[in-house]
Amino acid sequence: MAFTANQKRKLTPTTHKLTWSHEMRVVLYMIFEEFVFDKAKKKEIFDTIFREHIAKCGLTDGVPFSRLTVQLSERRKHVANWTIVCQPPASDAEKRLRAELKQKIENVARFEATQACQDERQVQGGSSAHRGTSRAHASQVAEASNSEVPLSAQAAIGHWQPDTPIASRGKRSRRDSAAAPRPKRQQLNEMVLAQGTILHHRQLNRQGASTSTSTRKASSSSGLARTPTKIVRKMIPKSPRTRRDGTVIRIPDQEEINVEVAPVSQHLAQPDLPELLFRWWKKDPECDRDSENGFWSRKHHKSNAIPLTPPKACSIDATDILNHLDRKTKETPFISTTDRLLWIVQRIIKGIQAGQEDMYLSVISVKELDPRAVFHARAFHDAVRPTRGFSNGAQNYRGCSEWLVWRDIPKRAIIHTFEATELIDMIDSNPGIASVLRLEVLRGRECLNTKKVPLLRRHKIALSADTIPAIANVAIFLGLNAHSAMEHITHIVRDIVEGWGLTLKKQTEQDWQHLAGVFEEEFCRHSPSPITLRTRVCVQTAFLSGVAAGTGKVNYRFKSDLLPQQQERAALLGLASPAVVVAHSLDGAKLTVLAREKAQQRRLLQSQAPLQPLLEDTQTLYGEDQDEGVLNGDEPGHHAPPEDANDDDMFNPIKRRSEKVTRQPAPSTRLSVEQGDIEAVAKPAERHRPRHRHRPRSRSPQDQRQRKHPRRAQPTFAVGDDSEDELIAEYRRASQPRQAVPMTPPTTDPAGEESDGEGILYVESGESDGEFDDENDEWT
Repeated sequence: MAFTANQKRKLTPTTHKLTWSHEMRVVLYMIFEEFVFDKAKKKEIFDTIFREHIAKCGLTDGVPFSRLTVQLSERRKHVANWTIVCQPPASDAEKRLRAELKQKIENVARFEATQACQDERQVQGGSSAHRGTSRAHASQVAEASNSEVPLSAQAAIGHWQPDTPIASRGKRSRRDSAAAPRPKRQQLNEMVLAQGTILHHRQLNRQGASTSTSTRKASSSSGLARTPTKIVRKMIPKSPRTRRDGTVIRIPDQEEINVEVAPVSQHLAQPDLPELLFRWWKKDPECDRDSENGFWSRKHHKSNAIPLTPPKACSIDATDILNHLDRKTKETPFISTTDRLLWIVQRIIKGIQAGQEDMYLSVISVKELDPRAVFHARAFHDAVRPTRGFSNGAQNYRGCSEWLVWRDIPKRAIIHTFEATELIDMIDSNPGIASVLRLEVLRGRECLNTKKVPLLRRHKIALSADTIPAIANVAIFLGLNAHSAMEHITHIVRDIVEGWGLTLKKQTEQDWQHLAGVFEEEFCRHSPSPITLRTRVCVQTAFLSGVAAGTGKVNYRFKSDLLPQQQERAALLGLASPAVVVAHSLDGAKLTVLAREKAQQRRLLQSQAPLQPLLEDTQTLYGEDQDEGVLNGDEPGHHAPPEDANDDDMFNPIKRRSEKVTRQPAPSTRLSVEQGDIEAVAKPAERHRPRHRHRPRSRSPQDQRQRKHPRRAQPTFAVGDDSEDELIAEYRRASQPRQAVPMTPPTTDPAGEESDGEGILYVESGESDGEFDDENDEWT
């Protein structure tokens, strides 16, 4: 019968309250930290030393091991009672107390070991006698059974029926298994009955031969066959060593404690800095060291004098590094952050499981920090580790994703701060995001890098148009938008692709451009301000750069052998250069836009040309002061040129003489609209200008002051029997801007004509050495 959680809680007897003293905490700390015992040994030593106190509290069977571990975990919460225990003894009385308790632990452990040896000898003597008796009895039973029933009359093995059906058998306890071991033949027949088939003798032999040798040896040596759960490592002899703080640790005999720490090189301490940092912190109403307005280190918080310049990596105190990475509450000049989103999400989940409240997460921009004040924790951990000064398992934490910020983190560097539980609630409430991030895997107690990350990769969640919106929504929740720095968007995309092990496959440029467009559409949809084309292109480039970076391993930028591997994987996927992929997309769009505009202009010219009546005469209206002609479309017989999208550029006034301009008809070799568009965009035709004879004109300074803006005449058309193409050619030729020639030293006009002295020579349209071919857009 299955019980619910409430029913189990009611059926469980009331636990007795155990009052913990200072001596009990010290013994518990020593058993777990200074000695190497198994679980049963630790519990037995603790119960033996405090037997009377435990009995008074009502615990007749001793303290459960789970309660010991729970009490030991209180030291991580920086409780006052445990803070004193974890620190070295501060007085002589405390030193004497710890020496006495340590001696008690050694005496109890030595006594238990001696008693266990005696019990083992007694058990071995009794078991040998029992084995002799059992063997004799087994031989007698075997002879009697063989003599009574002949082999031919015995039932076949395949038809042998057990006493009870398999389905009705319950879970066997270890005592039942030891009392009535299941023979190999019985196990084999249970398998036969479960399959529902009758096996022949040869088939039975094959099934029996598949049993491993280790199982046969185990079953032959004892009645209960045990399956090994893990491989036992070879024990390395260790000896106790005393550290400088008075604590004792056990290390291999061939190793020594190195107290001096070698300096850390600058390139290892400050490699290529990440773009974003994350800080998980708890709000304390009594202390404003951590808040939405910034963060301060314990050493510099509320200090009246703080240093201005960050120290060099080689001059950082090794004691500060040891105290900070060892999770001690001593004052250090550093603030812990991480650049890995996967680690920070798991840290939030652990805090929720532990019942912690008021947890917050801040997203920090590294651009707003002093680059000299950000250090990689891995380099310092490797330098301090040989000192054997770490405790509580901190020597196993390498700090690969931790970054230490010196002194403070100002408010301007904080992009967004929110309550940590909001992130988990948002992921759980959105099915699309939950299917990508899979928090159920991170909620386990396994190791992140060795167990959880490989499991996430085995799920084979592909990066596709269905999963990309989830990445965009996570980035938006973390405080990013379309106007954020490209490096920040790339960091989030890289963390999700690499951290959660999304599956990537090789795709073409068009496919990558499509996926980048999906991300850009979802990411820019929630932008608070208008978005330009340039912004959208930057978002697409940042996304593809993040996907390419996600093909590498964690911190691949810090190792010379991992960077080529990342570049090779990205090239195999088609992302050797994400910028080139986006640039090719822009080139295609550019060609399309230019070709469309060219085709539209030609269609307008072709539609307007037949509507223009043939001009029979040229009429020019003269101005009041100047001999300048203006083409007036309102006068009878005069028609303005057709409107075009580029009227401002095409109808610039051009000063020309009022004379008839005649052109020879050009051969009709006009290309089609599509072919002409493609050739015009792909390779614009080189335009040749006619050669003219220029006559310099001089002008006095007084005239230059009086005439600052010269007026220019509008183009005029001659009356003739020109064809439609000639009219279009004349229109386009008349609309060409005039040529300006730098002024030459004043010379005498050989023709004796009056010079206007402008210093700029205007091309006379009637004096040309060639003819303008409109179809080929050149002079011949």
